[in-house]
Amino acid sequence: RSSYTLSTSSLAFGKQPLNLASSAKTIILRSTGITPLPIKSIVFDGINPLQFTQTNDCGTSVAAGASCTIRVRFKPTSTGSKAATLIVIAGGGAGRKSATLVGTGVQSTFSVAPTALSFGNVARNATSAAKTARISNTGSVVLPITSIDLVGTNPAQFARTHNCPARLAAGGSCTVSVVFKPTLPRAKSAMLQVAPGGGGALKTEYTRNRLRYATAMRTR
Repeated sequence: RSSYTLSTSSLAFGKQPLNLASSAKTIILRSTGITPLPIKSIVFDGINPLQFTQTNDCGTSVAAGASCTIRVRFKPTSTGSKAATLIVIAGGGAGRKSATLVGTGVQSTFSVAPTALSFGNVARNATSAAKTARISNTGSVVLPITSIDLVGTNPAQFARTHNCPARLAAGGSCTVSVVFKPTLPRAKSAMLQVAPGGGGALKTEYTRNRLRYATAMRTR
């Protein structure tokens, strides 16, 4: 007769940003019988089965005394508590075993400050001193940063650099430096656009500079 054990009966993923897969948590399946363990299926059931994914190296059979690994990830698509059950169904009389899965989907939040910058008067073909904006993760989970771009009417008249990682830790911050590089006279404008992952809302800052006139940057 075949038999087996699972290394745990539950996995807790804690808080996870929306649409971002968590690190994998593992369940070790060990064949404890004297005959190979047929694996019929490894599936999810319960309230939120689509919020979890799994990969495994168990194949269709696990030799007696051998083990395989099931790797589970949590990828919430909406906020709130999520729960599901991982179910292993084996043949050879070994039957069904399960592990409960829980996690919480959280929307990433962030701020960009200040909301106003002034570049002053800048001669054509010169480069202004850099002005900085700080992106701060104001939420309780990591903030994925998809892109930081200059868009709008005259993005080529400005340039930006930043030290922001692809994933900004909760409570962390990073800096975007912007310079004005006018090549033509008259007023120029562009938008500094921060696109986050984790369900965060797109933020666009409106930057404006008049060649030879006082200028300002304000939130759009």
